[in-house]
Amino acid sequence: MNTGGRTTSASATTDRSGRVQPMADSTTKQGTSTPKIVAIVVLAGALLAFIVQNTKTVDLDWLMFGFSAPLWLMITLIGAVGFVIGYFVGRPGRAARKG
Repeated sequence: MNTGGRTTSASATTDRSGRVQPMADSTTKQGTSTPKIVAIVVLAGALLAFIVQNTKTVDLDWLMFGFSAPLWLMITLIGAVGFVIGYFVGRPGRAARKG
């Protein structure tokens, strides 16, 4: 990207004289683990353990529908439906968002 004589990239800027100056990046530092990355790895490991331990097929009967699926899939789908319902119920109304 060129901004008034300065060329910028994701990791450095070049001034008018052609000198490259590294940009300060406050979000990541090479060689260090951030708490966010550690949390993601821990949660991914817990999710994998949950899936491996809950492979048993279960039956679900709801109203006039009935089907079988692995337990982990049932719990995931029901959780996703709950998340979507919670998202829409928790959103402010159209009038509240406008003003």
